Amino acid sequence: MTQSSSAPPTTKPTPTKQTTSATKPTGTKPTPSTPTSTKPSPSHTTTPTSHPTPGSTPTSFGYSPTADAKTQIAAARAAAEADGREVLLDFGADWCGNCVAMDHDFHTPEVQAVLAASYHLVQIDVDTNMSAISPYDDSSSFGLPVLIILSPSGSVRVDTNTTGNPSFDQSSFVEFLKKWAV
Repeated sequence: MTQSSSAPPTTKPTPTKQTTSATKPTGTKPTPSTPTSTKPSPSHTTTPTSHPTPGSTPTSFGYSPTADAKTQIAAARAAAEADGREVLLDFGADWCGNCVAMDHDFHTPEVQAVLAASYHLVQIDVDTNMSAISPYDDSSSFGLPVLIILSPSGSVRVDTNTTGNPSFDQSSFVEFLKKWAV
């Protein structure tokens, strides 16, 4: 497979930051492995992030470095206590290839249907909000993404840092979400 600098391979993320302008080349579509500087993601930093809409599903890339993760988690837990759904905490970063692949799955219709029916999703940028994981996982190292599912009462039901992540394909992820839904 021949690689060009304008189209990185879709099977292997590139952790380096592009040094050219943020304008993406004509005719390219962002993929989970596209470098962060070419992704059209300014909308996630301009929308209010302090309180997630209960039961909302992602509409843009979800790891906002300006979001107040602790406030988002508190709002999701309050909503879960009120409606009995689980809270799905997704700790990741835009430079993490597996996190980007998982975020792509969050935008598929089948995953969004499961999320809307069973979960309150909070995506947490680990670069600015890593301390938000400590009430749920006291490990000193993490393999990203870390998915933590909380019961409506707030207890940890599953922590992929200890159990391992599901496969990053859509059907495996849907199976994982359905398994842990109440």
